[in-house]
Amino acid sequence: MAVTEGNYVYSPLLSVLTSVELDADLSKEIWERAIKHSKSLSSSLERPVGVVVALHDLLANIERQITRPKIIELDIYSKIVKSMVTDGLTGLYNSVFFSGGVGKRDRKMQQIRLICFPDHLQHRQFQEVQ
Repeated sequence: MAVTEGNYVYSPLLSVLTSVELDADLSKEIWERAIKHSKSLSSSLERPVGVVVALHDLLANIERQITRPKIIELDIYSKIVKSMVTDGLTGLYNSVFFSGGVGKRDRKMQQIRLICFPDHLQHRQFQEVQ
C-alpha cells in the first residue's frame, strides 16, 4: 500500500488506530517498529500477536505516547463518530462536524478506506452511476 501511495499513508493509519497524530516519516518508523515488536511478542509468548496490539503496547508501555489506550472495533468507532456529527432526525451533518475536530477525524477515516479498499469504492461509484 505504501509503495503505491507513499509514506503519507502511515499518519492517518496510526491516527485511526491509536488517535495519535504524527508526521508521515515518524508514523512510518513507528509502524515498522510495531511490526518488529509484533514479531518479538509473538516469539516471546509463543503465539501470534497482531500488529495493532503490538502498536498499542509500543505506544502505551514503551514510548509512553498514549496513557489510557482503548481498543475498539473500527465499525463501532465509525458509528460513534457519525452519531456525534449528524443530526439524529435528519441525518445531516451538525455544527460539530463543521467545527473541525471530529470532521477531520471522519475525513481521515474516509481517506484510509479509500486507500485500503479501492475496489469497494469503485463498486460503490459504479452503483451510484447506475
